[in-house]
Amino acid sequence: MSMLRKVKTGVPGFDILTAGGIPAGRSTLIVGRSGTGKTVFGLQTACNLARAGVKTIVVGIEESADDLVATGDGLGFNVQQLRA
Repeated sequence: MSMLRKVKTGVPGFDILTAGGIPAGRSTLIVGRSGTGKTVFGLQTACNLARAGVKTIVVGIEESADDLVATGDGLGFNVQQLRA
């Protein structure tokens, strides 16, 4: 039996709970009610991967790109710098 290769998200606790992160080479859908942290999780994961040299994209349905940058920067993720 082969082990599923994982990509670490860099989100404290999440990589432990998921035995290594999100599956490599696959799409991962994060779902939940409003206010459960989906956007913050996506921003934090994307920023951590970008810092590691992985090209990332964040698709926001209800927020504009500027709102996503402001949210991430407000949490100390330095999105504007990574975006540049």
